[in-house]
Amino acid sequence: TGCIAFQNLTTEDILRPEYLRRTATIEKTIPQIQQALYDYSAKCSLMPALRINPSNPNSAILQTTTIGLTQQNPAIVILLTQTGKQTKAEGYSYSYEFAWPTRMDELFQPLIDPTTCK
Repeated sequence: TGCIAFQNLTTEDILRPEYLRRTATIEKTIPQIQQALYDYSAKCSLMPALRINPSNPNSAILQTTTIGLTQQNPAIVILLTQTGKQTKAEGYSYSYEFAWPTRMDELFQPLIDPTTCK
């Protein structure tokens, strides 16, 4: 996919079944994931901030961006949905080459094991 693919995309553009690149069930709640991201950022490398849905605290988004034509575009979006003490993580990216596997792995690492730097 060329640069034109990243022009003025929105999060909603990327959260489509055809752009799903990875899923995982994480044995943590969203607050525990938020803490894991802080811990990983302090110990290993800076992670994007988790955006918790204000109307549904069992839902959150972790997102990286890239440069677009006139705005920052979502590059990788991880949708988190908590059920009980588990959270389903779904990783989306418009470009398969851009996201897989290294960049997606870098975002999933602290969600799964924040004690190991990657």
